[in-house]
Order: sequence, then structure tokens, then C-alpha cells
Amino acid sequence: MPTLSINSTGLVLSGSITPVVSSSFSLGTTNNPFRDLFIQSGSLSIQSDVSGQPSTLLSNVSGNILVSAGGMQ
Repeated sequence: MPTLSINSTGLVLSGSITPVVSSSFSLGTTNNPFRDLFIQSGSLSIQSDVSGQPSTLLSNVSGNILVSAGGMQ
């Protein structure tokens, strides 16, 4: 069961963040963006707005950033 707490350093979450409705919510805004994003041993997938179109994938490969878009690297 996910847990959520707020302490003096910020918001602490145990579990996944999943929107109720797909493609309906943002994390930050143009005027209030997040400063840093930390991702460990994984990748960042940017999905296409067009159904069936390939996504863009940013991944860490041996300390280098690999960008794959539409099957091209």
C-alpha cells in the first residue's frame, strides 16, 4: 500500500505516481518548473501525441546518454 507524508524537507512518497486519466496532468508548469529530476538506472520514455507513432527514449548506457527516436539511435 503506497504511503504519503509531508515533513520539513518536503513530500515523501512510497509507491508509484499514476494519473487517474492518461495524458491529462502535468508535473510542473512553464512558470513553475521543477529544478532537478533524478532517475536511477533507468530510462525516460517520451510518448508520441499521435497514437501508434514511436516514442523517444533517453537511457544511460555505461555513463553515456543514448537517444533513440523512432527506432533510430
